[in-house]
Amino acid sequence: MSLLPMLIISIGLLFLVNHQMRQVGAEEIERIRDSLIESKQEALQHYVEIAITAVKPYLSSAIPTSQAMESAKEVLRSMRFGPDGYIFVFDKQGNTLVHGMSPQLEGRNLYDLEDPDGSRFVRDLIQEGLKGGGYVAYIWDEPTRNGLTPKLSYAEAMLGDQWVLGTGFYIDDVELAVANQQAILDAQLSQTLMRIFLSALAIILLACIAVLMLGQRIVKPAEQTSKALKDIAEGEGDLTKRLDVISDDEIGQVAQEFNVFTDKIHQLVKEVKTSIESLSESTEVMKVVVTRSHEDSSLQQSETTQVAAAIHEMSAAVEEVAGSASKAASAALEADKEARAGQ
Repeated sequence: MSLLPMLIISIGLLFLVNHQMRQVGAEEIERIRDSLIESKQEALQHYVEIAITAVKPYLSSAIPTSQAMESAKEVLRSMRFGPDGYIFVFDKQGNTLVHGMSPQLEGRNLYDLEDPDGSRFVRDLIQEGLKGGGYVAYIWDEPTRNGLTPKLSYAEAMLGDQWVLGTGFYIDDVELAVANQQAILDAQLSQTLMRIFLSALAIILLACIAVLMLGQRIVKPAEQTSKALKDIAEGEGDLTKRLDVISDDEIGQVAQEFNVFTDKIHQLVKEVKTSIESLSESTEVMKVVVTRSHEDSSLQQSETTQVAAAIHEMSAAVEEVAGSASKAASAALEADKEARAGQ
């Protein structure tokens, strides 16, 4: 039962560590995602600056000609960044002036275009561009990526806010990288939790062994003490035996005190035994004296009986003599009477 609290604490700590590590892992994943998005944002801003620099020679005059503007648009349509990076240009009303990937969209007003989540991303891009430049995340239907795909775009105003030029990256690779990193963190978390679990299990097993050893160390001397006390109480104890003192702790002190107690009892029993032996010797002496007194009394009684018998015999003889004397006196008296009568 003493191990139950330790087990409960270990399980509680395991859950606490699991929660904290998952929380730290989630924060790390967000940090990774933010870092990847930040690198995408820096690249987008860099590509927009490249595009603006590329068409600046065509638009350097105060009022660019239509020919110059068309030349600038052609340059922008031809620019590519990676496998699916391109340039798009809107005016402030949302009319599409350039679309490097889908030229068929040029001339269409996309100001109120919404993605599947309801975000009017063209409007948001124009507003961010007119503010001096900004980022907008949205969902775009990209056939080369099997449909709807998350995308991040950056837009910036040019030509005195007449154009809002931008470009974008699909960021599904960011989510893929985040998912891979999440899998790595989950694996590391599982390994760490397993190590913690095994460590806790090892500690509990060691504690069990320690408790068993401690229990043996405590229970065995206690059982010896109990058995010795029981033997003494039942009168069958060997008072010459002593408990083994194997430690200086409380158990050892109990054993020492028991040995002292047994010594005192042993000494007391020896003294009582000596007194009983002395009393037994005195009893034997008195028995001899009584026996002799009884013999003397018997002898004296016999002698007294003999004296009494002799006295009785003497008394009978005296009585007989007295009778004979009485008869003789009577005869003498008769003879005297007869003698007198004869005269």
